Amino acid sequence: MAHGNYYGSAYIHSAEIIRKGVEDMEVRKRVTERLTWKQVGEALEIGKAKELLKVGDQITVQHKDLGAVVFDVLDFDKEELIGDQKHSITLQMHKLLLPEMPFDEAGRNKWEKSTIREKFAKQEFINGFEAGFRELLAAALKKNDDREKTADIFFLLSVEEMTEIDERYAFYDDRANMCKQNEDGYGDWYWTRSANRGSGSITWFVYSSGYVYGNNANSDYRCAPACVIAK
Repeated sequence: MAHGNYYGSAYIHSAEIIRKGVEDMEVRKRVTERLTWKQVGEALEIGKAKELLKVGDQITVQHKDLGAVVFDVLDFDKEELIGDQKHSITLQMHKLLLPEMPFDEAGRNKWEKSTIREKFAKQEFINGFEAGFRELLAAALKKNDDREKTADIFFLLSVEEMTEIDERYAFYDDRANMCKQNEDGYGDWYWTRSANRGSGSITWFVYSSGYVYGNNANSDYRCAPACVIAK
């Protein structure tokens, strides 16, 4: 697949409301601004990323296998980072682009031991993204209920990060954002990284309607990986 001039640039998409004079009708207009990864990194470094982007904006990143991957901006400075970075942006794939897969092929519901986590940690997956984006990726410590935190570059969101007022990302203040579509534009089910505490094999997933349910970890569902860019 040809990547053209996408490499080295981030494509930032934001929506603004324009009112049409006498009719007072609201029209949504997509506004596209081209930014370099260097600009994004510099804004992060000085703590001014919120002046460049806002929650709900979208960044398109090229991947050698997936093509153009659109990420939603979930929140700013929300993560417990590993390393000396001070400011971060949390991103999540907008669509469910990856094929259906089990949370864990052995049926375990613990994120830290899951095969889905192993897939996201592979260099083959990470190195598929364009260089400017990769250079900003940062590992974050993620909570896993009452178990030890894990250090992850790509991860699934927990139920709490989408639903609990004290823990959720600002993007999920709008619960409608829990409904996600696959690459064909149809609403689909997707995994979270949260385990059902009463079982060793039940993992929570989000139904196409946005409600949370549980099923066996060896079931096949889609996923919406998230990640952190930081400086």
